[in-house]
Amino acid sequence: MRIGILGLIHESNTFFEGKTSYEDFKNHQMLWGEGIRAAYAKAFHEVGGFLVGLEKVGLESVPLYVTAQKPSGIITTEALEKLWGDIETALERAGHLDGLLVAAHGAAVSESQRDMDGWWLSKVREKVGNIPIVCTLDPHANASRKMIEAVDATIAYRTNPHIDQRERGLEAAHLLARMLRGDVKPTQAITTPPVVINIERQLTSASPCLEVQELVEKFRSLPKVLSVSFILGFPYADVTELGSGFIVVTDNDPALAKQYADELA
Repeated sequence: MRIGILGLIHESNTFFEGKTSYEDFKNHQMLWGEGIRAAYAKAFHEVGGFLVGLEKVGLESVPLYVTAQKPSGIITTEALEKLWGDIETALERAGHLDGLLVAAHGAAVSESQRDMDGWWLSKVREKVGNIPIVCTLDPHANASRKMIEAVDATIAYRTNPHIDQRERGLEAAHLLARMLRGDVKPTQAITTPPVVINIERQLTSASPCLEVQELVEKFRSLPKVLSVSFILGFPYADVTELGSGFIVVTDNDPALAKQYADELA
């Protein structure tokens, strides 16, 4: 089975006066095809985890397109159109795919699409149809229902500072393999309480986030739970989805996913 790998990663500070262009992405990082494997195979990053994880479970990885830009201002409409054009081209060139592993940030904002990650993930779903898609997020996401509705399962890093990115990529690849074998059928829910955590209090190894992570860990061990993510949120974005939240992925039980996400919220 052939599994495509995509990535579009940006943390957009909407209060910054400057704007982020397509050239900014191109100058920072824009990789196609096997160039992704060369750059990421040993990287401490979820894309590296995708590549190694797929190899471990005997699935063929098909690197398509990965682009990223350092945190900066809102993304221009022109840049978004070109970035989506690149993704569309990469998917068309790939031929038949049995699944997708996708790296998003969750706090990308463009002039025309305030929930930019929700927009492009939905466009990917429209393009590829009903194949399994597992997506990773940075916990500094302002996660939306549109993001999770576009994919089958969503997994965020568990640490801030982010020291488990590769592990989460491995987790995503393993979950996708289980889906393709027919072992599990992920269903997910997100609940976002009206809470914004100051970014200087988002250290996951210290209070108040430490206690939340400890509670989340208990939920991860419950029957039928495939994944639980604590979304810290990104305060420097003036968007409707601003704030913290919880994403719960269960095995074929959407009501349970919603129940647990609500309990955590």
